[in-house]
Amino acid sequence: MNKRLNVSLSTKIWIRTMGLIVIALAITIVLIFVQLSRYVNNPIEKTDDLLFDMMMGLSVVVLIILGISTIAVKWFISDVIKPINKTVDDMRLHAQELEEANIEIQALYEEMLASEEMLQYNYHELDRYKKALEEEKENYRKILIASNEVYWQYDVRSNEITITNFGKDMKRITSTFEEFLHKVYPEDRPRFEALFGTNRAYQATVFELKVRLLIDNAEAVYHWYQILTIHEGEFLFGSMTDIHQEMISRERIEFYAFHDPVLGLYNMDFLNEIVKNTLSNTENQETYVLMVIGVVGYSRLLNAYGKNITDIMAFQLSAEISTYFADSQYIATLHSGRFAIWMKCDELSRCASDKIMKLEQALKTNVGRFSNIEIPLNIAYGATYVGQGSHDSTSVILEAETAFEFAVTKGIHHEIKWYDESLRIAKERTLNIEQHLIKAIEKDELYLAYQPLLDSLHDGQVYGYEALLRWKSPELGFVSPNEFIPLAEDIDIINSLGRFVIDETVKFIASKRDEGKIITVSINASYKELLQSDYIDYLVNSISKHALSVNQIHIEITETTISEYLDIVLESLNRLTENGFEVHMDDFGTGYSSLYQLGKMPIKVLKIDKSFVWAIETDPKMRALTKLIIDISHRLDMKIIAEGVETQMQYSLLSEMGCDYYQGYLFSKPLQASEV
Repeated sequence: MNKRLNVSLSTKIWIRTMGLIVIALAITIVLIFVQLSRYVNNPIEKTDDLLFDMMMGLSVVVLIILGISTIAVKWFISDVIKPINKTVDDMRLHAQELEEANIEIQALYEEMLASEEMLQYNYHELDRYKKALEEEKENYRKILIASNEVYWQYDVRSNEITITNFGKDMKRITSTFEEFLHKVYPEDRPRFEALFGTNRAYQATVFELKVRLLIDNAEAVYHWYQILTIHEGEFLFGSMTDIHQEMISRERIEFYAFHDPVLGLYNMDFLNEIVKNTLSNTENQETYVLMVIGVVGYSRLLNAYGKNITDIMAFQLSAEISTYFADSQYIATLHSGRFAIWMKCDELSRCASDKIMKLEQALKTNVGRFSNIEIPLNIAYGATYVGQGSHDSTSVILEAETAFEFAVTKGIHHEIKWYDESLRIAKERTLNIEQHLIKAIEKDELYLAYQPLLDSLHDGQVYGYEALLRWKSPELGFVSPNEFIPLAEDIDIINSLGRFVIDETVKFIASKRDEGKIITVSINASYKELLQSDYIDYLVNSISKHALSVNQIHIEITETTISEYLDIVLESLNRLTENGFEVHMDDFGTGYSSLYQLGKMPIKVLKIDKSFVWAIETDPKMRALTKLIIDISHRLDMKIIAEGVETQMQYSLLSEMGCDYYQGYLFSKPLQASEV
């Protein structure tokens, strides 16, 4: 457009300028010709005028040309310059508009570039998301295949439930709601029908339910599932996750929280809650009894026969107790072969006595009897009665156990020992003894006394001495061995006491040797000491350290130890004999050892229990039994020691029977080491 404008404008200017020049030349030529014609006719006279006229003509021509030029310039300015200026201004304005438009176009171009980059970025992001979604989809597909979940859908309109398991080779199962409901465990059907049935109670979009489904329509065999459900319109769909192991584990945990894991009975925690709830019920006017039934010496049986055998024995006992006390409120297991029975009892004097008699008969044939083992079983009973609001649960259980422990200590079997205040006092003393006994060795409160064994009353030779452990406590005074020795076995410090006796005995024998006296001393050994693998080594090393002979120390074991733990202590007894020690059986006649056991053991000396010695003066049967024991022992090449001889009559009768040695206050009381 600018090019065409420039061409037309130049042509117009050129034509007009040339026109003016032609006109000016034409006028000039005319004037020249006029003057020439005048001077042609009179050339001489008119020469000066010709020059003048030519000058005037030239002036006129010049003026005409100047005028024409002025007009041309003016015309040029008005018709050419101004339009050009206007055109230039227009062009400048247009150029400015073009510049602005160019800037806008540049901005738009840059914006388009940015948009293109954003679109490119979004495209890549969408592509990445698409790939990630496809990957997640593939992973989810694999998870579905590998999962143990069942997927289901319930169409409310058609009343159809469809079940699919992607991970197993199973067909789609379609059933009606009623058919599926029949597969739900009976106890769970009300909850299931409340959520999914006709009168649905759900309001949430997503909810879950733990339910048991029957296996093969068996009423007792079920499998736990967790149903996660999404509700959309007339459809319910979701997953069914197998949580059977989790629920069984939880049921097991909940069961064992209040049940014994071995016997299945309620445990002590549950019993405590039951007693507490009963006592807190002020409207309950019933009288309750808590009775403890337990095995005497359970810990000894555990050490002797092992956990498996004693667990079976305890299970047998619990079965018999559950049978004969089936009408009681609760039966629980406590610990160490003890069971608790919580029951109502109107007449305390007759409470459960008939059941105990039946239980005792059943124990003889049904408990502790195995193909090659027959466990010597003794049962004790302790009980306390509970009035309205007079006790707390802990005290009730403690009272019943205290009565049981008293019955065990006193050998009360076949009948119930009822709790009373005297037992509480005795229990407190036992606890007090236990606390002080633990530190008695450290505080140097224990010592040994030595009681001689003689072969006759008059001028008798001393056969040896028995080391007797004594305890004199600053707080408790003199404590009888009958109190603290059994307690030491129960709290497992008997081994420490036994080592103390060995150490003191060898030092005593060595001191007498240094005085020129060679003596022998008998020391008592608990079955727990004999079970220690290093007991014999410790004994031999102690003797060697003081340069003594093994035949200067004799080992005494009780008949109870032999009768109850022969199988496990026999090896230790044989090792003692192999090392040169002489083994004695103490308290013979109070246990249940058989003649077979007596002949099987490496026993050299029998000590007749003082209960026989004290009875021979007045009881012919006991006298005959004592004579029989002495005769059998001699036939078995064993010596006899009668302990507890206190009267001349006892000595005379025993002497006539052929007793070898005597021990008792008739001969000598136990002596301090310095008195021997």
